[in-house]
Amino acid sequence: MKQEFGQVSAQGSTMDLMPARRTETKKDQCAGVTVEAATDLSKTEYHYKIDQEASGWTLCLNDRFGQTCLTPKKK
Repeated sequence: MKQEFGQVSAQGSTMDLMPARRTETKKDQCAGVTVEAATDLSKTEYHYKIDQEASGWTLCLNDRFGQTCLTPKKK
């Protein structure tokens, strides 16, 4: 699992993330150990799309690794 935290700027259909922290968590299935490691803090560009449907809003981010879609947590 990857986690990124930082400042985002949007222009047109792209968002640039300047990370303050970026980590990747991996689990060793054999040993049952989870390891979290800091990764490169270079800027990442995402193409984004926001959709509004009856069920709510969805933010989809596309980068060179594929697409990730996010929805707000229901209360």
